Amino acid sequence: MKKIYLLICAVLLAQGAMAIDYEQLKKNSKINAMSKIELAKLQTQEEKAVAQSKATGSKLKALQKQMDNRTLRAIVKMTPGTDAAILTDDGITVTSVVNHFAIVSMPLAQLEQLAERSDVVTISFAKRRKRMLLSKAHASTGVDKIHLGTGLTQPYTGKGVAIGVLDGGFDPNHIMFLDAQGKSRFKMIGYAAKEGDNLTYLTMPEQIAAYKTDDKEETHATHVSGMAAGNYQGSSFQIKGVAPEADLLMGPIPYNESDYEMFDKMVNWCKENGGKRLVVNMSYGANAGSHDTTDPEVAFMDEFIKKYDVVNCIAAGNEADYDIVQRRTFTGATGEAMKAAYVTDLDADGEMDVTDIYNYFTVTQPEKQVEIDVVLYNVNTGNITNSNTWHYVNSTYPNGRKDTYKNKYFKGSVSVAAEDIGNGMKGYFLNISDITFIKDNYALGYVVRAKEGQTVTSYLESTTMFDTEVSGCDKDITHDGTINSIACGTEPIVVGAYNTVKSYQAIDGYTHGVKDYFGNVSYGNNVGDIAFFSSYGKLADGRELPHVCAPGLFVQSSYSRYTENYEEDVMRQETVAGTMYEFGQMSGTSMATPYMSGVCALWLEADPTLTHTQIREIAQKTALSDDFCTTNNHYAKAGDGNQAGSGKVDAYKGLKLILDNKASGLDTIEKGKDFMIRALNDYTFEAYTAGAVAMSAALYSSQGHLVASASQAGNTVTISAAGQNKGVYILRISDGKQTHAQKVIVR
Repeated sequence: MKKIYLLICAVLLAQGAMAIDYEQLKKNSKINAMSKIELAKLQTQEEKAVAQSKATGSKLKALQKQMDNRTLRAIVKMTPGTDAAILTDDGITVTSVVNHFAIVSMPLAQLEQLAERSDVVTISFAKRRKRMLLSKAHASTGVDKIHLGTGLTQPYTGKGVAIGVLDGGFDPNHIMFLDAQGKSRFKMIGYAAKEGDNLTYLTMPEQIAAYKTDDKEETHATHVSGMAAGNYQGSSFQIKGVAPEADLLMGPIPYNESDYEMFDKMVNWCKENGGKRLVVNMSYGANAGSHDTTDPEVAFMDEFIKKYDVVNCIAAGNEADYDIVQRRTFTGATGEAMKAAYVTDLDADGEMDVTDIYNYFTVTQPEKQVEIDVVLYNVNTGNITNSNTWHYVNSTYPNGRKDTYKNKYFKGSVSVAAEDIGNGMKGYFLNISDITFIKDNYALGYVVRAKEGQTVTSYLESTTMFDTEVSGCDKDITHDGTINSIACGTEPIVVGAYNTVKSYQAIDGYTHGVKDYFGNVSYGNNVGDIAFFSSYGKLADGRELPHVCAPGLFVQSSYSRYTENYEEDVMRQETVAGTMYEFGQMSGTSMATPYMSGVCALWLEADPTLTHTQIREIAQKTALSDDFCTTNNHYAKAGDGNQAGSGKVDAYKGLKLILDNKASGLDTIEKGKDFMIRALNDYTFEAYTAGAVAMSAALYSSQGHLVASASQAGNTVTISAAGQNKGVYILRISDGKQTHAQKVIVR
């Protein structure tokens, strides 16, 4: 069939009826590796369409024209200093421009013309799959000290800041998101009617009120949004997100490259609504990637963040305990190789679960030729037969190749494409697709051979894992590198997860612990631990991720009304005006990330002039790095990297630092927010004033009698009412320049 198709293509090319030379495009260095794999799939799609149509003459030409006009959406990087909008001169539709990056839409037939432009650096159009990365939390981070009713004269609640949530499974009219007038606090909704469609945007209150959901099978986005900025205050049940007065903007997880245009929409909404600061939450990710700033999505996001000074919080990933990273520095020994086998039966039920495998290799010293073979292992012996060894990268195929197999051992397609990436390395993207059969007792895998001094790292997408039980395939496994590849830019805040609880009580009264939910986990499962699943990694440029960790285990928030897939996790049901709403738990860096996004909104409310880099620096500077992060951390003890980053976010300490810095600069603190007071226990209180050099406190009974006093150097003073009767007292605070008084309760 393929020979017939190539003959037809040759005739059509000669007649000028076919515009696309796939083989030449796949050799073009401007098209990134993942897009070359996508291009091969488009080619296969065309081959099948031509062969199945049996068309000839004018009908064949018409079919070819239809194939040529398939819409391609891409991120295009141009030479720095180039206005990417210039692409419109070639008839290309440009939907968004961020400096020298453009998001474009065009017929497939125009790809070659675009790639020939001297001012185009890279083109990326792969449809990349991302995965969602699944009130004690507030106490552990100090958010409870910042919210109303917890000892502050006036709260910080994220007011005046917008949080953009990119996710799936939204219920924007859940009671967790309704204001005092019963209107949704979601101010913009971006959605696609079906996967692959252009986005539609809703901004009118009546449109948003009528909107239901983007996904009836999912509630992830509703939970994430509730954590970041939800607020429900019922008569018998109350729950608050971190920034309960922030505005919310909604968008899908980007599938097409063109979906990134939604960032422009969010920025413009903020500009048109009082110049609000924007925090973008991304609780999703992918592992198979270059793990550097040359990844097209990473590069685009970095440029977007810098241009608009957006604060971007992105999940570290949930794969720290997965065997999905392999790394070896070759010594030059005879016969030396890095071997791996893939698990395709994930639940061990004897049936194949995995039909597609995505694997990315980074190689140092690329001037030395690496060799990558795709193989079939006998799982009982670890042996490989010559007939089941397929050479995909070597001196004959230095940039990979594609082939399809249909034999008694294996049915499917294998593709490898190469690209130059950062830090003087080369990347190879391996995709095994349409897997329909692997002979019993056999496993797909690879063998990599390299020269002395070369380091090869293999990043496997966590839709499968390495099978370390196959003989010879248990070497070189590391967990330092499980970090989300999309999180490897220089500008975001990357967020890991730690535990503030170790169990939750479902609505049926049953208490679920880590073992019930995740199975036998021997580490990272206690209160205070960095969560066992929280991904991390040291990058080739020396950066260590995540930056900080936030609460991420069994965290309670809102559930969408439109799905029933999470019934065993429901913790609370509330019926309001005849409609039943649910609240439940989820775990993951997906939960830690919106927590951090909410904290950023609180800090930006306190000082909206802070840059995105200053926000990240404050988070790292004020984070708590305790024994759970260092000496008692499972991976640290094993010498397998830094899972905790700078430690656990401290929202209260960060806010104090912001107010201190603001007080010492030219800005003045907003009236009424000069003093921060909190209860340390039932009878002890702490007061803080930004910039103070000495503090004094006096406690008076309701009759005006002085019952306690204290003074301290610095910006904080502690006063005790030990021995006093329970009741309401007046606490008067002074920093020598101004005085504040408020009621406190001794319990």
